[in-house]
Amino acid sequence: MATNNATPTIGDAFNRWTVMRLLPGSRMICRCICGVIRDVPRAHVVAGRSKSCGCWKSDHPARLTHGNSGHPLFDI
Repeated sequence: MATNNATPTIGDAFNRWTVMRLLPGSRMICRCICGVIRDVPRAHVVAGRSKSCGCWKSDHPARLTHGNSGHPLFDI
């Protein structure tokens, strides 16, 4: 895994992204571990603001309750 202050090179991995191609300017083509290929801002990937294509959210849905709301004593 590359560090945050590193200049990305092809093959570097940042969270779920792997750099496939550097584009002119401040963008790069990355592949997510789920297989999606996207053009993403270089600074967002390197800084960790872009961690995946969105598949992480679908793999890890938010817990909406603490797990005891269905318990019979919860409403007492």
